[in-house]
Amino acid sequence: MVTFEAYQLTCFDHLFSLFYGGCALSFHISCPEEAVPILCGGLERLVSHLPFLAGKVSQSGKIAGVHPIPTTTSGSSPPIAVVRHFPKLRLLCKPGSRSQLCRDYIRDESLILAPYELCSLAGTPVARFQINVLADGIILVPWVNHMAIDGIGVDNMTRALSICCQADNNPLKARQLPTDPSVEADTRAVLANFARSQTNTITNSGTETDGPPTLGEGEHNVSSLVDYNFCFAASKVQRLRNCVRSLWPENKDSDQPIPRISCDDIVTVFIWIALTSLRQDGMSINHGTMKSTLTRAVDIRNRFSNPIPSTYLGNCVVLLKESLPLEVPQWRNTLPGDDEQKSCSTLAPVLHRAADVLRSRLQSLDDQYIREIFSSPHLPDADPGPNVFVSSLRHLSSYKHDFGPVLGQANGFHLLPYMRPDGVCTIMPKRPDQDDWDIMVTLNPKDMELLRQDSWFQWMSQTTTPIALFESL
Repeated sequence: MVTFEAYQLTCFDHLFSLFYGGCALSFHISCPEEAVPILCGGLERLVSHLPFLAGKVSQSGKIAGVHPIPTTTSGSSPPIAVVRHFPKLRLLCKPGSRSQLCRDYIRDESLILAPYELCSLAGTPVARFQINVLADGIILVPWVNHMAIDGIGVDNMTRALSICCQADNNPLKARQLPTDPSVEADTRAVLANFARSQTNTITNSGTETDGPPTLGEGEHNVSSLVDYNFCFAASKVQRLRNCVRSLWPENKDSDQPIPRISCDDIVTVFIWIALTSLRQDGMSINHGTMKSTLTRAVDIRNRFSNPIPSTYLGNCVVLLKESLPLEVPQWRNTLPGDDEQKSCSTLAPVLHRAADVLRSRLQSLDDQYIREIFSSPHLPDADPGPNVFVSSLRHLSSYKHDFGPVLGQANGFHLLPYMRPDGVCTIMPKRPDQDDWDIMVTLNPKDMELLRQDSWFQWMSQTTTPIALFESL
């Protein structure tokens, strides 16, 4: 039995209601069975080093926390991982393959890759894993409880697992894991100081209960939604950034420097404005203007006066919500042309204001700002609302983690669409062989069709493909 000292969730954990999410790391391997004992051994070492991963989120009285899972009458505990074989499935040859484009989109088909049943056996575990053995490779799916681990935490956990998988070939490196239980505990103690007045309860009601928390309101999988990957051309993103920055006058005598608009900012506001435009029929429009809200998830590990470790696994994200009155876009009456510079110049004024608002908010996000968030009696939540929710994983090292000589580095990285709400957009990690931008977008079928037919989104996107991780032989 894996044991550890139970701990309370922090106020940052409580920004998210209970829901599970998973990523999928794909490995092309000529003999996939050889990788199974390596991954199983690596997971065993990982949990031995970070035993709270085998625990579960539960509530005792008014306090929510992570606790060890009791053993059964037979003295066993639910396993941390399960291995499943799919000999008639193979990894996608490449994104946008003909088989991927021609078949109907089935949102829940990827659930066969997730340890869904394993989580049910354990109640509400922190994390569980499924090793999927396909005809030509492996798909590893970490399945995590978002009340205990955030996206960067998952990346840190995956990095630790990759190191653990090299223990037999590189014992010295296996002792160089990015974090340990004492560092995690010290970091949670620091974060606890941000909300001493908060009750650390699962729900706002403050009622006393014992046992696992329930799903938050609206935190259910909607099978009718569709999920697509849009690949934005890096050259257009960079040129758009340059055009937007050129709209600020350079004044050497001014105390106001030109905002440090990033390519990430440009992608975010382009998605925000594009989705707002196609959804304007459902928004209130007064005198030719409409109000759109962007929720932006921001990692704050380095935003504190004393930055916390970048390797921290727990939640350390705040949700910035910015509303902007947007004029009904006249630029949609102008179609993009073959002249890339001219098209970028047409878009730049539209993106300029939104980029300025977003960058100003991001630059103001410091220790004091974070404390003010948690001094409010009403904490912000992760509900994407009626408009647009954007998070960015662009900087993650998902493709760089080395799992050893058999597995190597992942060839593919995807987010499972399970429980992603309407309007959620994720800027995916940068691929090692290209600078283009992959964006996963989740919408209802009507809005997705409008987005795919939008001239400017087509101009920006090199490829547009439904999310798929495998295909039949």
